[in-house]
Amino acid sequence: MGPRRHGMSLGLADAHDPPYPAEMLAARAKVLAACKANKLAFLEQVTPENVAAQIDAGVMVGAGRHAAAAAEIGRRHTHRPEPW
Repeated sequence: MGPRRHGMSLGLADAHDPPYPAEMLAARAKVLAACKANKLAFLEQVTPENVAAQIDAGVMVGAGRHAAAAAEIGRRHTHRPEPW
């Protein structure tokens, strides 16, 4: 889920940063549930500050400008080794 495009598609051009409006959160929950039910990866922005919560919520692929730092924290959170 990309918040900028998601917000624009809902007519909420300024809703690109948290906290997100209820409409965006409801749509996110619906898509995330569909992904989980169909065993599909859910991609969303992660930051070092939110990566653990994102993983716990079911986000399986993280993106964003701080993704490398977040990945390191995420690996520790899930007890996975470094990929190299």
